[in-house]
Amino acid sequence: MYSYQEHKLLPPTVDNIKNLETIRYRAYGKEYDGEIENNYYARNLISGEMLLFATFIGEELCAGCYISISQNSLFIEQLFVKPEYQNTGLRIGRNLLEYINFNKDIIAKHYNLKSIQTSRLIYSSEKSKAIYKKLGYRVTNKTLNVMTKHI
Repeated sequence: MYSYQEHKLLPPTVDNIKNLETIRYRAYGKEYDGEIENNYYARNLISGEMLLFATFIGEELCAGCYISISQNSLFIEQLFVKPEYQNTGLRIGRNLLEYINFNKDIIAKHYNLKSIQTSRLIYSSEKSKAIYKKLGYRVTNKTLNVMTKHI
């Protein structure tokens, strides 16, 4: 399996959103119906309230991440990887998350912030919690499953 990963900020075009929503739904074992108008993430991506990052292996789109700003922190709204690339040892999700945190200045500029000092996310399982802990996140709200990392 070819493993060179390229991470980048994508423009929120309808095609990019539909392609990533298809991957996000598949990552959760569901099928995406192509709906944009009533799709929470699509609306927020198109309006610029969220940014859209993606990972490509070669020409193939294989992962995505939707981010926003919450309390002057970068907030990971969704992080997802195509099912066939999960648990392959390529660490696609981890690499994408690290890329986003490293490039926080791009995000700060988009939101007209001087700087971003923290990255926040909500973990959905003990497995994801353990992965995020390895990346330097710590639980800051146990009730809401929120984890934070200084970046």
